Amino acid sequence: MTDKTQAIMLLMDGFEDAEAIIVLDFLRRMELDVKTVSCTGSKLLHSYWGVNLQADLLLSELGDKLFDAVILVGGPKNSSAIEQSPLIVDYIARHDQAGKLVAAVCSAPAKVLGWHHLLKGRNYVCSSGLQETVDASEGTFVDQGVVISGNLITCKGLGHCFEFGAAIARALGCDLAATKTQHEHIYCEPQKLDFLQ
Repeated sequence: MTDKTQAIMLLMDGFEDAEAIIVLDFLRRMELDVKTVSCTGSKLLHSYWGVNLQADLLLSELGDKLFDAVILVGGPKNSSAIEQSPLIVDYIARHDQAGKLVAAVCSAPAKVLGWHHLLKGRNYVCSSGLQETVDASEGTFVDQGVVISGNLITCKGLGHCFEFGAAIARALGCDLAATKTQHEHIYCEPQKLDFLQ
């Protein structure tokens, strides 16, 4: 990990509150530079459960800049809005093409990545049942909490977001021992990170 490692979390109104905050919290505890990015015209976002969040940046401010990781969370309205925006999908695709980390949880792996041919034959997981909406030729569904496949990390849903955050931290160069220690500190189930070995 270097001081220049930077990640962004792309958000629209209706994002899943806890998925966003758990992942953001974990990564910032690991001292990673992670910014929330509003993909609307306003930095003020409204979550799935009505919580207001002030994003760090607007997507329109980023231009062509690519980051070390782009993170997508769920929430039906959030995932649908991102999926329906060619501009946002193209921005995600450019990260993937450049070999940057793409991390998606809950509905986002299916609705955003799967529906736009961004799984590219890799293994993935998504919230239960949504894999049925993804053509089998797009990727291979693996029914586990977190799936790492090349530069793609996907997560089944909220209950696995601590492991998801740890997997992202590890992929961005954070020390494995430190990652496990932080995971145990906040979640108390270090054995759930055995897949990172």
